[in-house]
Amino acid sequence: QPLMTKNSCSMSKEDIVFNLNQGLEAERRALEMSQRLLVLLDNPEEKEKISLIVADEEKHIEITKRLIEMTNQHYIENNK
Repeated sequence: QPLMTKNSCSMSKEDIVFNLNQGLEAERRALEMSQRLLVLLDNPEEKEKISLIVADEEKHIEITKRLIEMTNQHYIENNK
């Protein structure tokens, strides 16, 4: 699949929200996998590193949710 360019990247609300939702699902999977790994670890250093990843994934989820809200709001305000 070719890389998206400005000329080929759809800017429709549906496509943007679809892509953001795909990203949100990927972030949720990464969070779930990191949380499952965390309980399996015994090494405190490894646990600390994975805990940081868990915190990052939680932030990514919140950011992506906010981007979805902002996109929907933009298209509502601009009657698109």
